[in-house]
Amino acid sequence: MKKLNIISIVLLLFMVACQEEKVEEIREVNGISVSPWETPTSFEINEKLQFVAYNKPDFEEATEVVWSVDSPSGAVVVDEKTGFVTGVKKGWGKVIATSTVTNLSDTSYVVVGEDSATIDFIRFDTPIVDAVVGREVKVEALTTPYNVSDLGLIQYRPDDLDKASVDKNGVVRPKVVGVTNIFAEVIRTDDREVITASIRVNVMPVVAIEEIIFAETELLKSRTEEFELDFTFLPENSNDTLFNYFVSDTTVLTVNPENGKVVGKGVGEAFVYVSNDRFLSKAVKVKVIEPVLAEGVKLHNPLTKPLQFAGQTVQIETIFTPEDTFNKKGTWTSSDESVVTVDENGLTTATGDGEATITFVSEDGGFTDAVTVAVNTIFYYFTPDPDDVIPNITYSTRDIDLVPIDGQDHLGNTTKLYQVTKTRDGWSLIDIRTTKPINTDYSVEFKIWVKIPKQDVELEQYDMSLSLYSADKSKRFFKQQPVTEVTFDEWTEYTFNFDDQDLEGVDLQVIEFVFAHGFFEEAIGIQYLIEGLKGPHLRD
Repeated sequence: MKKLNIISIVLLLFMVACQEEKVEEIREVNGISVSPWETPTSFEINEKLQFVAYNKPDFEEATEVVWSVDSPSGAVVVDEKTGFVTGVKKGWGKVIATSTVTNLSDTSYVVVGEDSATIDFIRFDTPIVDAVVGREVKVEALTTPYNVSDLGLIQYRPDDLDKASVDKNGVVRPKVVGVTNIFAEVIRTDDREVITASIRVNVMPVVAIEEIIFAETELLKSRTEEFELDFTFLPENSNDTLFNYFVSDTTVLTVNPENGKVVGKGVGEAFVYVSNDRFLSKAVKVKVIEPVLAEGVKLHNPLTKPLQFAGQTVQIETIFTPEDTFNKKGTWTSSDESVVTVDENGLTTATGDGEATITFVSEDGGFTDAVTVAVNTIFYYFTPDPDDVIPNITYSTRDIDLVPIDGQDHLGNTTKLYQVTKTRDGWSLIDIRTTKPINTDYSVEFKIWVKIPKQDVELEQYDMSLSLYSADKSKRFFKQQPVTEVTFDEWTEYTFNFDDQDLEGVDLQVIEFVFAHGFFEEAIGIQYLIEGLKGPHLRD
């Protein structure tokens, strides 16, 4: 009995010790997560927000973290210690948190300066793509309203790994002949659901190349010049046509890894070969010389008169001295982009009336020249000024009196105006005839300033219409301008736009401008004051 009591006491002490012992469960960190989790997060320019990293699986805040960004345009910056992210300019960036303890990391995405950085829909740019077995082909999915294809948020997968593989960039490598599908997936912003798009890949057997034919077998190039070889191949239906260049001497020639072009590296001679990894071409001999430096530049505007339409272009030409100057690149600027804009190649586009100076500064030597470009989009089909004689235009009237009077135009300037008075029961109009067709290559729009005086005779509406006819009047294009709420004795500009009409191939040479459209005897005596009718220029 005494022995039993001793055993009981020992057991009791053991149980108490177990209860008092604290057993701490150690849960190993298996990941890191960055908040905010939106894909992507929208930022305004100069907006700041602190990002936070959490350890998985418990989602306790991770304190020992280093922050960094990957932003190709420098649109996003981050404080590496605090995680404060700033949107610097329009663009995007990846915000990366890396644990200094586990070296685990996670990435969030930021888009700066966009009205909407949400993902609602995903699609491929084409539903079907052709490929050759064993040869890579790239497919690309796009998201809307904001496209995240550059951010790495889209995941690609094949429907059958035995038929094709695909990497994270959408590069597909077909394995067998036939049809396979590639899927693209992304997380929708609104509900965090995965949305999917697919593209069909038609995989064809290889039609091998048997011969490569070069346009030239010897070339003269300058050092630093980039170039490609001009060649064709046989048979013409070959489909194994992903080519690369190889060079015999990398001190003379090299291949730019970014665009695959051949580059002159040093003075000398070397050979270039073309291959698709299955067929190797014959050699092309390339002699590389020092580039010819610029000694000066002049600009030439090939037009002898102003640009006549908004959107019309002219290519400003550069004339270098010497003529075979190697580097003919430079910077183009316009002194007034409300008149003309100019692109990086000197293509100049009219935007409004006036004059502007186009300036070019050469990369080689910093040589400068400039030309003036004029824009005059205003062309009158008639004016009240009796001294205005408009070439290639005649006009007459029907059932109206058209009388030039002195008055103030819509700008308040004292000038000549036309007073239009309906005189008879009929279609009251100005009939305009042109000896050259109206130019319909650009916007076909007519404008006229009109003032309706307060008068004894009043109509329910004062509609005007403008009709365009072919020379023989077999084709007609019609626009009516309703004028129902009239502010008497005030100028209003009315527009007749025909850009929604199919005018291609029609020589328009007759215009009818009708006053008080649809009113006849009851409108006799009604008056309008008008300035000239403006519209597109005639063809040369």
